Amino acid sequence: MGKLLVFSAPSGAGKSTLIKAVKKVYPSLVFSVSATTRSQREGEVDGVDYDFLTMDQFKTGIEHDDFVEYEDVHGQYYGTRKSRIQKELDEGKDLIFDLDVLGALSIRRVFPEAILFYIDVPSVDTLKQRLISRNREGTEEINRRLERYEFEKGYRDQFDHIILNDDLDTAINELSSIIADVLA
Repeated sequence: MGKLLVFSAPSGAGKSTLIKAVKKVYPSLVFSVSATTRSQREGEVDGVDYDFLTMDQFKTGIEHDDFVEYEDVHGQYYGTRKSRIQKELDEGKDLIFDLDVLGALSIRRVFPEAILFYIDVPSVDTLKQRLISRNREGTEEINRRLERYEFEKGYRDQFDHIILNDDLDTAINELSSIIADVLA
Protein backbone atom coordinates (compact mmCIF):
# COMPACT_ATOMS: atom_id res chain seq x y z
CA MET A 1 0.00 0.00 0.00
CA GLY A 2 1.37 3.39 -0.98
CA LYS A 3 1.66 6.53 1.14
CA LEU A 4 0.05 9.97 0.78
CA LEU A 5 2.25 13.03 1.34
CA VAL A 6 0.25 16.25 1.25
CA PHE A 7 1.95 19.65 1.04
CA SER A 8 0.31 22.99 1.77
CA ALA A 9 1.79 26.45 2.08
CA PRO A 10 1.00 30.07 1.52
CA SER A 11 1.90 31.38 -1.91
CA GLY A 12 5.57 32.36 -1.83
CA ALA A 13 6.64 30.01 0.97
CA GLY A 14 8.70 27.85 -1.41
CA LYS A 15 6.47 24.78 -1.50
CA SER A 16 7.05 24.02 -5.19
CA THR A 17 10.82 24.40 -4.78
CA LEU A 18 10.81 22.04 -1.80
CA ILE A 19 8.62 19.47 -3.55
CA LYS A 20 10.98 19.47 -6.58
CA ALA A 21 13.98 18.99 -4.28
CA VAL A 22 12.29 16.11 -2.45
CA LYS A 23 11.37 14.48 -5.77
CA LYS A 24 15.08 14.50 -6.69
CA VAL A 25 15.92 12.69 -3.45
CA TYR A 26 12.95 10.30 -3.78
CA PRO A 27 12.27 9.89 -7.52
CA SER A 28 9.73 7.12 -6.85
CA LEU A 29 7.30 9.70 -5.43
CA VAL A 30 4.45 10.34 -7.87
CA PHE A 31 2.47 13.57 -8.20
CA SER A 32 -1.21 13.01 -7.72
CA VAL A 33 -3.06 13.75 -10.95
CA SER A 34 -5.98 16.14 -10.48
CA ALA A 35 -9.09 16.29 -12.60
CA THR A 36 -10.21 19.43 -14.38
CA THR A 37 -12.88 20.69 -16.75
CA ARG A 38 -10.59 23.21 -18.39
CA SER A 39 -9.45 22.60 -21.95
CA GLN A 40 -6.39 20.50 -22.55
CA ARG A 41 -3.44 22.69 -23.52
CA GLU A 42 -0.90 21.90 -26.20
CA GLY A 43 1.63 19.40 -24.90
CA GLU A 44 -0.55 18.20 -22.01
CA VAL A 45 -1.38 14.52 -21.79
CA ASP A 46 -4.73 13.29 -20.47
CA GLY A 47 -4.14 11.10 -17.43
CA VAL A 48 -0.63 12.48 -16.92
CA ASP A 49 -0.98 16.24 -16.50
CA TYR A 50 -4.67 16.11 -15.54
CA ASP A 51 -7.65 13.89 -15.99
CA PHE A 52 -9.54 16.09 -18.45
CA LEU A 53 -13.28 15.74 -17.83
CA THR A 54 -16.32 17.34 -19.34
CA MET A 55 -18.45 19.49 -17.04
CA ASP A 56 -21.07 16.72 -17.01
CA GLN A 57 -18.47 14.08 -16.05
CA PHE A 58 -17.14 16.28 -13.25
CA LYS A 59 -20.62 17.03 -11.90
CA THR A 60 -21.48 13.33 -12.01
CA GLY A 61 -18.32 12.67 -9.97
CA ILE A 62 -19.46 15.27 -7.43
CA GLU A 63 -22.93 13.67 -7.25
CA HIS A 64 -21.36 10.24 -6.70
CA ASP A 65 -19.02 11.60 -3.99
CA ASP A 66 -15.90 10.70 -5.99
CA PHE A 67 -14.05 13.91 -5.14
CA VAL A 68 -12.04 14.23 -1.94
CA GLU A 69 -11.87 17.93 -2.66
CA TYR A 70 -12.75 20.20 -5.54
CA GLU A 71 -13.25 23.85 -6.33
CA ASP A 72 -14.53 26.15 -9.02
CA VAL A 73 -11.70 28.36 -10.29
CA HIS A 74 -12.99 31.03 -12.67
CA GLY A 75 -15.72 28.76 -14.02
CA GLN A 76 -13.57 25.64 -14.38
CA TYR A 77 -13.56 22.79 -11.88
CA TYR A 78 -10.43 21.25 -10.39
CA GLY A 79 -10.44 18.35 -7.95
CA THR A 80 -8.90 15.21 -6.53
CA ARG A 81 -10.71 11.96 -7.22
CA LYS A 82 -10.97 9.27 -4.53
CA SER A 83 -11.05 6.53 -7.15
CA ARG A 84 -7.78 7.75 -8.70
CA ILE A 85 -6.03 7.96 -5.32
CA GLN A 86 -7.23 4.53 -4.22
CA LYS A 87 -6.14 2.91 -7.49
CA GLU A 88 -2.62 4.36 -7.17
CA LEU A 89 -2.36 3.43 -3.48
CA ASP A 90 -3.43 -0.12 -4.32
CA GLU A 91 -0.64 -0.18 -6.94
CA GLY A 92 1.82 0.71 -4.16
CA LYS A 93 2.55 4.22 -5.40
CA ASP A 94 3.64 6.90 -2.93
CA LEU A 95 1.77 10.08 -3.89
CA ILE A 96 2.59 13.77 -3.43
CA PHE A 97 -0.20 16.33 -3.30
CA ASP A 98 0.16 20.10 -3.64
CA LEU A 99 -3.06 21.50 -2.15
CA ASP A 100 -4.35 24.44 -0.17
CA VAL A 101 -4.94 23.85 3.56
CA LEU A 102 -8.63 23.02 3.16
CA GLY A 103 -7.88 20.53 0.38
CA ALA A 104 -5.20 18.92 2.54
CA LEU A 105 -7.60 18.53 5.45
CA SER A 106 -10.19 17.04 3.08
CA ILE A 107 -7.65 14.41 2.04
CA ARG A 108 -7.06 13.63 5.73
CA ARG A 109 -10.80 13.15 6.34
CA VAL A 110 -11.05 10.50 3.61
CA PHE A 111 -7.54 9.05 3.99
CA PRO A 112 -6.64 9.41 7.70
CA GLU A 113 -3.24 7.82 7.09
CA ALA A 114 -2.16 10.78 4.91
CA ILE A 115 0.90 12.69 6.16
CA LEU A 116 0.34 16.46 6.03
CA PHE A 117 3.18 18.97 5.67
CA TYR A 118 2.69 22.69 6.17
CA ILE A 119 5.48 24.84 4.73
CA ASP A 120 5.80 28.12 6.62
CA VAL A 121 7.92 31.25 6.49
CA PRO A 122 9.63 33.07 9.38
CA SER A 123 7.33 36.09 9.14
CA VAL A 124 4.73 37.86 7.05
CA ASP A 125 7.47 40.36 6.09
CA THR A 126 9.59 37.52 4.69
CA LEU A 127 6.62 36.30 2.71
CA LYS A 128 5.93 39.79 1.37
CA GLN A 129 9.55 40.18 0.24
CA ARG A 130 9.46 36.80 -1.51
CA LEU A 131 6.23 37.69 -3.33
CA ILE A 132 7.64 41.06 -4.40
CA SER A 133 10.93 39.54 -5.58
CA ARG A 134 9.08 37.02 -7.78
CA ASN A 135 7.87 40.00 -9.76
CA ARG A 136 4.77 38.10 -10.92
CA GLU A 137 1.97 39.82 -9.01
CA GLY A 138 0.89 43.41 -8.58
CA THR A 139 0.38 45.12 -5.23
CA GLU A 140 -3.31 44.18 -5.01
CA GLU A 141 -2.60 40.50 -5.66
CA ILE A 142 0.29 40.48 -3.17
CA ASN A 143 -1.97 41.98 -0.51
CA ARG A 144 -4.61 39.35 -1.26
CA ARG A 145 -2.03 36.58 -0.85
CA LEU A 146 -0.80 38.09 2.43
CA GLU A 147 -4.38 38.09 3.75
CA ARG A 148 -4.73 34.46 2.65
CA TYR A 149 -1.55 33.67 4.61
CA GLU A 150 -3.22 34.65 7.87
CA PHE A 151 -6.18 32.41 7.03
CA GLU A 152 -4.02 29.41 6.08
CA LYS A 153 -1.69 29.82 9.04
CA GLY A 154 -4.69 29.28 11.31
CA TYR A 155 -4.86 25.65 10.14
CA ARG A 156 -1.18 24.73 10.40
CA ASP A 157 -1.51 23.07 13.81
CA GLN A 158 -3.73 20.43 12.18
CA PHE A 159 -0.76 19.28 10.07
CA ASP A 160 1.63 16.49 11.07
CA HIS A 161 4.77 18.46 10.24
CA ILE A 162 5.43 22.19 10.06
CA ILE A 163 8.54 22.93 8.03
CA LEU A 164 9.97 26.42 8.42
CA ASN A 165 11.46 27.45 5.09
CA ASP A 166 13.88 30.04 6.39
CA ASP A 167 16.96 28.39 4.89
CA LEU A 168 16.28 26.25 1.81
CA ASP A 169 18.97 23.61 2.44
CA THR A 170 17.87 23.17 6.05
CA ALA A 171 14.23 22.81 4.99
CA ILE A 172 15.15 20.25 2.29
CA ASN A 173 17.19 18.23 4.77
CA GLU A 174 14.40 18.30 7.36
CA LEU A 175 11.80 17.22 4.80
CA SER A 176 14.04 14.49 3.37
CA SER A 177 14.65 13.07 6.85
CA ILE A 178 10.94 12.98 7.68
CA ILE A 179 10.06 11.42 4.33
CA ALA A 180 12.77 8.76 4.79
CA ASP A 181 11.03 7.73 8.02
CA VAL A 182 7.57 7.81 6.39
CA LEU A 183 8.64 5.65 3.45
CA ALA A 184 10.66 3.18 5.56
